[in-house]
Amino acid sequence: MADWLSAFVAVVSAAIAAYTAYWARRSARGAFAHTAYELAPTLHTDLTTGATAQARDVLEHFRSGTRYREPGPDGLASAAGTQEVLEA
Repeated sequence: MADWLSAFVAVVSAAIAAYTAYWARRSARGAFAHTAYELAPTLHTDLTTGATAQARDVLEHFRSGTRYREPGPDGLASAAGTQEVLEA
């Protein structure tokens, strides 16, 4: 009788442990997704406002050739434009 009861308690304990592990993993995935959803708008705001937006604007104009590539009177790029691109 004691062997049967010990086996039953072991099976119930294993089932509880498995369910607890499943629940912990499910909760951890939910917390990760929640954190990722909070992080996305913050990153978007950081990358599209303020000094970062100005730097991206300078680099985009340099990349596309619409600004900062005009040669100065000596045939070289202007020092102010070069410095602005380097700072960005």
